[in-house]
Amino acid sequence: MRKIAILGSTGSIGTQALDVCENLGFGISVLTARRSGKLLEQQVRKFRPKVVAVIEPDCYRELKLA
Repeated sequence: MRKIAILGSTGSIGTQALDVCENLGFGISVLTARRSGKLLEQQVRKFRPKVVAVIEPDCYRELKLA
């Protein structure tokens, strides 16, 4: 299985890229975002990447609690 890193996964291009990867059966190894913690949390739960990175400290704390 191919593994892909999606940078900016919560933006419009990132969400479309995740849809394409899901349709093609690619695994997701890395997700990154600037903010949008709730959407990033949903993506993490769905795709189970090994690495998740977020820029905004408040979003980081929110994700860590989730």
